[in-house]
Amino acid sequence: MANITHIDQITPSLQDYLEAILESLDETSVATISDISRRLQIAKPSATRAIKRLNEMGLARHEHYGNIELTETGDMFARQIQHRHRLLKTFLADFLGLAEAIAERDACAIEHSISSETMESLVKFVEQNKDKRSIKLERVDKTPRKGDAIKMAQGDKMKLSDLPVGGKGRVVSVGAKDRLRRRIMDMGLVPGVEVEVVGVAPLGDPIELVLRGYNLTLRKDEAEVVLVEVV
Repeated sequence: MANITHIDQITPSLQDYLEAILESLDETSVATISDISRRLQIAKPSATRAIKRLNEMGLARHEHYGNIELTETGDMFARQIQHRHRLLKTFLADFLGLAEAIAERDACAIEHSISSETMESLVKFVEQNKDKRSIKLERVDKTPRKGDAIKMAQGDKMKLSDLPVGGKGRVVSVGAKDRLRRRIMDMGLVPGVEVEVVGVAPLGDPIELVLRGYNLTLRKDEAEVVLVEVV
């Protein structure tokens, strides 16, 4: 049995398995090879080999065809991995304003390559600025903006920033160039997607949208370069 004392001794692939086991146990109290295979979208034989390795390392317990459990050490490391993942996702989504799906994808990509020093600094930053983040989000409300009484007809085109609370539109184009254009489109604001304005800060910035089933906070200057068609 390997003597694992630090998270860096666990390969990124096995860290993903630990996190998947923990999520399965937290959600259903049961973890099986089938569960882990489905969560990580890998073949069952590959999952079986990885769980066997975790068993050998003293991080998991798994009898043939039985349920998977985490040892005390395995649970500790799994929760560290999960916390790191969630912190990164929070930073990307809440502080940088990335769409949830993009924040989730990039958090997965970053979490295994980030150094301990950078991670510690990021933890401090998020903790020190969480109140500022909360204030920004709380300022987004559901009250109509000045000018919401302007009549809109289906098919009218306007800037996304001019769409009132409750208004829905379909993205026609993104007028920005280069980096800003890529950033906006990476958030999911691409031609053809439907959006709804669900909230706006008192001074009109930021604006809260719903698209494709998730919420997105957008700065006013970003919304101004997006042309939408009223639906």
